[in-house]
Amino acid sequence: MPYGCGEQNMALFAPNIYILKYLNNTGQLTEEIKAKAVGYLEAGYQRQLNYKHPDGSYSTFGKGSEEGNTWLTAFVLKSFAQARSIIFVEDKHINDAQNFLTQQQEDNGCFRSTGSLFNNALKGGVDDLTTLSTYITIALLEVPLPPTHSVVQNALVCLEKATEAKEMHVYLRALLAYAFALAGKEEKRQEMLDSLQKLAVKEEDGSIHWERPEKQKKTLDLPYYHPRAPSAEVEMTSYVLLAYVAKKPSPSQEELTTATTIVKWLTNQQNPNGGFSSTQDTVVALQALCQYKTITYSKDGAGAEVTLSSGDV
Repeated sequence: MPYGCGEQNMALFAPNIYILKYLNNTGQLTEEIKAKAVGYLEAGYQRQLNYKHPDGSYSTFGKGSEEGNTWLTAFVLKSFAQARSIIFVEDKHINDAQNFLTQQQEDNGCFRSTGSLFNNALKGGVDDLTTLSTYITIALLEVPLPPTHSVVQNALVCLEKATEAKEMHVYLRALLAYAFALAGKEEKRQEMLDSLQKLAVKEEDGSIHWERPEKQKKTLDLPYYHPRAPSAEVEMTSYVLLAYVAKKPSPSQEELTTATTIVKWLTNQQNPNGGFSSTQDTVVALQALCQYKTITYSKDGAGAEVTLSSGDV
């Protein structure tokens, strides 16, 4: 059940969308689960409107406190847009958030940062203007705005410029790969994925994932000790998975095979409730796993079974 401030509420609102869509698309959705999850989404949607500002943005504590936050507004936009297929979401709220983000776009297509967050960890790896601009572009494309929309076109100029940098963080590469997949920019998507494959960490069980290059290797000689991956690694690996499964018009068999090795690693990182290290990596990972399972599920029962506890929805 979504609760708390404008950040907490959205962090608990978003997973319900992907769990519901996955269960529905794989024929596992019961009326009982649907009623419970829809109730949670409707309550979370109404509560989030308490944190909306007159300019269409959202903040941790709502109007009358600080200015709206661009990252949180993009998170609300993409979540409300995807919830529309499940619950009633007034178009005005989606349009208002979209208009606010449009007004934050600079002449070079990138977006400026406004406002602050109570918990910066919620943003995951979005910690500079380039990653923020990529995240906002993804949110706009998921609404979905077409790649030909002027705001998206300008944003893609910003993103393509970012690919020219000599040094680029793994997280940004993953985020860009997904943005280019959504925009149908196949050449750029492939360029990012090729560079990511060179940085992939391949495990003995055949699974692959990505990690921060600065990560210090700490090994414990305990055969029963399997620490879960840090949040940043789950998040960036999930964005790579999204970049594979969001390919237009559809991923190739070879790409689905690669995606399967990524899914293998991600599912090994889940906690007993189906979540991950943090709220943000759980949201992104569930979205990626949902899209993967929806593409690969077959009605003969080959799809993985999902169990929901009160901690999931």
